Amino acid sequence: MRGATVGLLALGLLLPGAVAAQTWTSTAPTAREAPAERSFWHVDSDASFTAYAVASTLAPIVWERRRFVETLGLTHVLRLGDEPTEARYRIHTAVALRLDQDFGRDCIRDTDRCYDATNAGDTLGYQPLARRTRMDVPTFHVELRGPKGLSVRGGRQIGMDPAGLYRFDGARVAAQPLRWIGLEGYAGRQVRPGTFAGSPGLGTQGSIHLVLPETLAPSDYPQIQPTPRTFLFGAALALGLDRYAKARAFVREMRGPEGAVLSYAGVGLTSRPHEAIELRGDLVWELGREELVEAFGEVAAHAFEATARLRIRHHVPRFDAGSIWGFFDPVPVSQLELAVDAPPVGDVRLGGILRGRRSEPGNEVERDLGGELWGRVKRGGWRAELRGFLWAGSLRPVAAVLGEVRRNIGARGAAWWRGSVWRFDDPWRQQRDTTSVSLALGGEYRLTRQSRFALDVEWAHSGLVRHRVRALASFLLRAWR
Repeated sequence: MRGATVGLLALGLLLPGAVAAQTWTSTAPTAREAPAERSFWHVDSDASFTAYAVASTLAPIVWERRRFVETLGLTHVLRLGDEPTEARYRIHTAVALRLDQDFGRDCIRDTDRCYDATNAGDTLGYQPLARRTRMDVPTFHVELRGPKGLSVRGGRQIGMDPAGLYRFDGARVAAQPLRWIGLEGYAGRQVRPGTFAGSPGLGTQGSIHLVLPETLAPSDYPQIQPTPRTFLFGAALALGLDRYAKARAFVREMRGPEGAVLSYAGVGLTSRPHEAIELRGDLVWELGREELVEAFGEVAAHAFEATARLRIRHHVPRFDAGSIWGFFDPVPVSQLELAVDAPPVGDVRLGGILRGRRSEPGNEVERDLGGELWGRVKRGGWRAELRGFLWAGSLRPVAAVLGEVRRNIGARGAAWWRGSVWRFDDPWRQQRDTTSVSLALGGEYRLTRQSRFALDVEWAHSGLVRHRVRALASFLLRAWR
């Protein structure tokens, strides 16, 4: 026995290649690749905590806000068939969870008195509709994928078309039987923001959220009453190839207890007849009002590392009564825009945009003309940008200059400076004509590959609010990626 052992050792010294062939199966003549995984998981998890305070010399109140946000995403893929590497069908399961917790309060300057909107003991600050915790399930679906672009999905999902984003609980089926044909159809119940897992159906992201108590009669407060159940139906068709031209068409309808709520139909075309030219156009009609609500066209030309874009857009806003969008997007607007990105000159890039706008608020016609110029410099660890714009016409002179400088510090840190000067000339409220100046300093440091800390302090001054100071601190943790 001892002699056999010595003989094997000697053979190993003389023939190392033979020993290696017997020791490492990956290099053996009969070696096989590692078996493919039939199923696998992907996990995403982000947690962030943000704290900020805003104070003005003209206001006795200091706004203090602290907010914690946790997101968790899980994706599981299962390959079907005897050979996972050649599987033609796969089952994808995806779920996303989001927890939003607000800890805000309002305090009186130079005192220890603070008011909490959710504390029933604060007779002056208590709001019966306030809620701080928001838990939502943005998506949760199971999908079967197969050849010819086959996709059968059921559950909570998000879709998008030229009319905008939509979210629903239901089913979606899509297929591409030929390279130049794409089909899609879906149906389900529309999902309002935060209507799952005890979330309030009425709320603004990033602030104290509102919920309608059962003891409160909706007829007393129609501006905040819950929205009735709405069901969503839609279909889309695409014909053509991206390389040459592709035509698209879609229809989408929402129906409630009393019939149709909103109906959209649209067509679109994209084409790239030459590698230097891109064409795109979209038209969307609201069928109930028989009105063109969205029109968009763009011609883009690329040459010598420069890009020129000519865009035209017509937009008719639609928002619920009392929505904040009624302040920013109040009337139908038609806009023509010419944008140019000049070729880089060393580390410098320049660009500009010229815009003309027309709107009809009521029986009046307003016309505005605006221009914007920008420049960017990036050299080593430095990056700087300067941007300015000017509007004239029915808006009256409105102008601004904004600048930012950023410096990377080592492999983990960065610091930045921001500054801006704004000139407002309100045509309806002369007392609000003013100039606003702001300066900000900030920085961030990456503690580990998964965590980061940032701090930003801003000072601003205007004739309306005088001095205002805002401080913001945030911590981000990416547990899984």
